Amino acid sequence: MTPVRSMPLLIVAALAVAMPAVTVHANPVSEADAHSDADSPVIIVANETGNDEMREKPQQVQVLSTDDDFGSDVQSLVVTATAFNSLAAQTDSGPATAAWGDPLSPGMKIIAVSHDLIPLGLDHHAPVSIEGLPGKYRVLDKMNGRWSKRIDIYMGNDVTAAITWGRREVRIHW
Repeated sequence: MTPVRSMPLLIVAALAVAMPAVTVHANPVSEADAHSDADSPVIIVANETGNDEMREKPQQVQVLSTDDDFGSDVQSLVVTATAFNSLAAQTDSGPATAAWGDPLSPGMKIIAVSHDLIPLGLDHHAPVSIEGLPGKYRVLDKMNGRWSKRIDIYMGNDVTAAITWGRREVRIHW
């Protein structure tokens, strides 16, 4: 049986998400406590009262993303993030078409990037993860040249959501 400390960090993190009332220990109390028979693998956790206890691992863990989704050279940067809609008043006379010619429709996970971010690898169709938001976004649009170190998150026709988002500092990964 494999000790808990040699489990991949991604699995341990997923287990912590699956059990929100517990904290997963990186180092088990003892190596003997970190073992079980092959039919019942366990992890050591601190329960609500802070005492260590052993719990069975869930049988299935859903992995939302890994560093492999971005390649081996993951980069990150803190940028200013605003939001935009498919409205002529916010874009131009073709609000349903992005700067590279891609069609936009509500529900798509799309961002526009400032021109200074393109040479860093945030080019057309680049996958981007935005901390605090689920899923991956694709770079399909470019912002006006006056902006730098900035992204604009596409929110379809939902003007209220864009206003609620406002302007925030976020970390992105690509």
